[in-house]
Amino acid sequence: MIAGLDQPIGIAIAGASARRPGDEPYRLFYAMVRDCVATAVAKARTYDEERKRAEALTELDRAKTDFFSNVSHEFRTPLTLLLGPLEDELRGDGAANERLQMAHRNGLRLLKLVNTLLDFSRIETGRIQAHFEATDLPARTGELASVFRSAIESGGVRLVVECDPLPEPVFVDREMWEKIVLNLLSNAFKFTFEGEIRVGLQRIGDGVVLTVRDTGVGISDGELPKIFDRFHRVRGARARTHEGTGIGLALVRELVQLHGGTVTAGSVEGSGSVMTVTLPTGCSHLPADRIGPSPALDSTAFGAAPFIEEALRWLPSEILTPALNAPPIAPPGTGAERHDGDRPRVVWADDNADMREYVARLLAPHYEIHAVASGSEAITAVRQHDADLVLSDVMMPGMDGFALLRALRQDSASAEVPVILLSARAGEESRVEGMDAGADDYLIKPFSARELVARIDAHVRLSRLRRQTRETLRQAHDELDLKVRERTTALATTNQQLERELEERRAAEARIEALLERLGSVQADERRRIAREIHDQLGQQMTALRMQLQVVDPRQTPSIMAEAIHRANELAETVDRTIDALAWNLRPTALEQLGLVKALETMVQAWSEQFEISASFHAPRSLTFRGSSDVEINLFRIVQEALHNVYKHAGADTVAVRLSKRHSQLVLVIEDNGCGFAPPSGRRIETGGMGLLGMHERAASINATVHIDSTPAAGTSVYVMLPVTVLSRGPESGVGQPSMQGRVSKI
Repeated sequence: MIAGLDQPIGIAIAGASARRPGDEPYRLFYAMVRDCVATAVAKARTYDEERKRAEALTELDRAKTDFFSNVSHEFRTPLTLLLGPLEDELRGDGAANERLQMAHRNGLRLLKLVNTLLDFSRIETGRIQAHFEATDLPARTGELASVFRSAIESGGVRLVVECDPLPEPVFVDREMWEKIVLNLLSNAFKFTFEGEIRVGLQRIGDGVVLTVRDTGVGISDGELPKIFDRFHRVRGARARTHEGTGIGLALVRELVQLHGGTVTAGSVEGSGSVMTVTLPTGCSHLPADRIGPSPALDSTAFGAAPFIEEALRWLPSEILTPALNAPPIAPPGTGAERHDGDRPRVVWADDNADMREYVARLLAPHYEIHAVASGSEAITAVRQHDADLVLSDVMMPGMDGFALLRALRQDSASAEVPVILLSARAGEESRVEGMDAGADDYLIKPFSARELVARIDAHVRLSRLRRQTRETLRQAHDELDLKVRERTTALATTNQQLERELEERRAAEARIEALLERLGSVQADERRRIAREIHDQLGQQMTALRMQLQVVDPRQTPSIMAEAIHRANELAETVDRTIDALAWNLRPTALEQLGLVKALETMVQAWSEQFEISASFHAPRSLTFRGSSDVEINLFRIVQEALHNVYKHAGADTVAVRLSKRHSQLVLVIEDNGCGFAPPSGRRIETGGMGLLGMHERAASINATVHIDSTPAAGTSVYVMLPVTVLSRGPESGVGQPSMQGRVSKI
C-alpha cells in the first residue's frame, strides 16, 4: 500500500523455498521487498505529479501575463477617449463642473494602473525597450521629489531632499527613473504618519545610490523578504489607505534590474524603513543600441500627476480642498440604462454602418445586441459572448455570410447556434441556396421589422429549448453513469472482500495445521523430558532408598538401626515429593480445586522447597481470576516451564512470580537474579531453546503474548500479557489460532 491511497496499486507474488521454513526472518525479508517496491513506485508517482504541477504553473503564469497585456491595451483606448474630451472641457471652462474634475482625476488614476500593468506584461514578455540617456540625476531626482512636497507636508510629514551633485551624468531611462522615484516616495508616504521622509542621492564607489528613508510603521522580519514580490501586500500594516495592488515595489525592482542595478529594503518594525537603489555609472554595462532618447510612441509615462492626485486622496477630509471632495455622480433616475442579464444575446454582422445602426436600434429594446462589421468579427463575438443567435448580411467583403455560416457550423462550440441570413437577392433560388448552406432562416431585404423580431424570437426560443433539453439529457446521463460506476465499484469491492476472506480462511487453516504440528512436537518433547526426570530423579532416589534399606541389619545396635531407618524414611519422603511434583507436571489437580491464583502460589512454594531456591508469589487480594480450562492450564504450564528453566540454567538465588491486572490485560511476570543470557546471533530471544519456544506456543494458543528481557549477569524477566476478554472464552471461540503472515504481500 502507498500512503494516501485507499486501494493497493498492485500485488507482488513471491515464491518461498520448500527447503526453508517460513519463519519470522523469512517473512521480514518479504516485507522488506514489499516496502522497497512501494517506495520506488511512490517516488516515481511523486516526481510525475510535481512535473505536471510545474508545467501547469508555467502555463498559468504565461496566460496571466498575456491577460495583463491584452487587458492593458484594451483599457488604454477607451481611457484615451474619456480623458481627451474631459481635458478639453476642463481647459475650455475654468469653472468646470466638479464632477468632471473628479472623473478626470479617477481617469488618470486608472490610466496609471493600466500603464503599470502594461509595463509588467512587457517586462515579462521581453518587449519593453529601455533607452538610456546621460542625465543630471541629482537635479532630476530633486525635481521629482519636490513635486511630492506639498502632499507630504499636508500630511504632517517633513520632506528632506539631499541630492549631492555628481561628477558626471548617469545613464538612465528617464521615464523609468521617474516611475522608480515616484513609486518609492508614494510608498513611503502611504506608511508614514509623522516624522520625516528623507531622499538621498550620492556617489559611493563605482555606483550611484538612491535612498528613500522614512520614519513610518516599518516592516516585520517575516514580511521583509516578500515586499518586492508581485501583488504581495503586507497584511495588517497601518497605512493611510487599504487600497493598492501590490505592484509598485515589484515594478521598481524590475525597472532597476533593467538598468543593471539592485534594490534592497531594510526596516525595523515601528521605526521606519529604507529603500536603497544602486546603479552602476557609465554606459559600458548597457546595450549600445539602447543608448539614446526614447521614442514617443513607445512611452507609457504618465507623469507625477496621478501619484499626487492619489496621494492627496489619502489625506483626511478636512485637509482636502473642496474640489477634491466633490460628491459622486448620481445615477440616472429613469433606470432605462439597466440591462437584464437574461436577455437573449444576438450578434449582428453587416459592413454597412447605417444598416448596422438601424438594425441594432431596432433590436436593442428586445435583445442584447453585439454589432460587428465583418464575418471574422462575428465569429469572435460569438465565442466571446456565447451568442443565442447570429444575424448576418450575405454580401460582405472578406468573409461573407455563407463563409461565416460554414465557419460556425464547423466549430463544435457554435455548430448549433441559429443563423438567420439577410440578403438583397430575392427569389426562390436565393432562399434555397441559403437554406441548403445550413441557415436556419433567410430574409429578403427589405423586410418588416415586426417579422424580423418575430423570427428572431422564435429561433431564440427554440435554441434555448434545445439547449435546456440537451442539458437535462446530459444531467440524466451523468446521473445514470454515476449510478453504474457506483454499482460497479460496490460489486468490485464485494468481490475483493470475498477474495480476502477466502485467503484469510486458507491462511488460518494453514496456521492451525502448523500450530497443531508444532504443539505435537512440543508435547513429545515434554513427555521425553518427564520420562528423563522419572528415570533420573525418581530412579536415583529409589536406588538410594534400596541401598539404605540394605544397610539395616537386626544384628546392629538399636541406635545404628534407628539412624538407618530415619535416613530411609527421609529418602521415602523425598520420593513421595518427587512423585507429587511429577503428578503436578502431568495433571495439576490443585488447579481444578483451588483455581489459578492459589494453585500458582502452592506450586511456587513447593518448587522453592524442592530445589531450595528462595521463591515468592505475589497477587493482589482483590484479584479474582477464573478463566476457561485451556487458559488456566496454559498459564500454569508457562510458569512451570519458566521455573524449570531457572532451576536448570539460571543459577539464581531468588525468584519472584507476580500476577496482576493492568487496564484490560492480565499480566504475569517471572523474574530471577540469575546469570541471564544474550540473544542468539541473528535471532530474537523468543526463538531460543525449546523451553522458550514452548512458552510462546502455549501463549499463542490462548491469544496471549510473551516477552523476555535478559541480560548476561543481570537476570531474566518473562512477561506474559493476556487480554481480559479471552478469560471466559473457550477453544470454540477462536482461542488457540495464532496469526501468521502470509507469503503474498500487498504493495
